[in-house]
Amino acid sequence: MSRLIDWIAEHPYKIISIVLIIILCLLAFACQPKAGSMIEPGRMVNKFELQAELDIIITRFEDKFESLSQQEAFRHALFNASLDMFRTGTIDPLGVILTLGGILGFGAGADDVRLRRKIKRTNLLTPPADPAMT
Repeated sequence: MSRLIDWIAEHPYKIISIVLIIILCLLAFACQPKAGSMIEPGRMVNKFELQAELDIIITRFEDKFESLSQQEAFRHALFNASLDMFRTGTIDPLGVILTLGGILGFGAGADDVRLRRKIKRTNLLTPPADPAMT
């Protein structure tokens, strides 16, 4: 024991260097890099959580574009049906049925988009397993 204490007393800078090397290795390999969250400002996230947030944002944008496309298609169908009605001067029963079916289909489509978004959001909020940890 006294030999160890004598060696430490003779080589204090080697001990300090070894301790610093151990601390730097722990910091370099044990701490994951973090970045600011895009969804929750002030929260730091790792790479996998950031990818999940990006997937959520992309899904939200895709859902909004799909909703806009459906609305434009519905408006276009109504406009064409109105033009046909004004051109002919009569109301086509089949056209009315198709228009009502389109309205019903639009509502069902909007529900499907909402449910799909909800399912994707719950699946994306659980971060994927870290392949480096397995």
